[in-house]
Amino acid sequence: MEKYDLKLQSGCELQWSVEKSLVHIFKTSIWKIGDLICCDNRMSSLRPDLDTKGIEVDFGPTAKAGEIWQASMSHVNLEGGCFVLTANQFCKREDNLLSL
Repeated sequence: MEKYDLKLQSGCELQWSVEKSLVHIFKTSIWKIGDLICCDNRMSSLRPDLDTKGIEVDFGPTAKAGEIWQASMSHVNLEGGCFVLTANQFCKREDNLLSL
């Protein structure tokens, strides 16, 4: 698991800082897989670090799937030359542990 530290909050967006030494790829028998969560995929300082390591598949889960996110993932696909798999979070109201 990666180590994430809250760095800056502006408006509704959170930007996270990942220690560069922890950004790595997972090598399987058929692919090199990269992963960044949510807004980290949109941080220009982190994306090239994964791209230069030759990822072939990028997993990009998010809590904010929408038109802007789809455009960001298309950009990751075109710039990185890799397949991109992304999914939005899902949970049911009864799964929430907080009482409302």
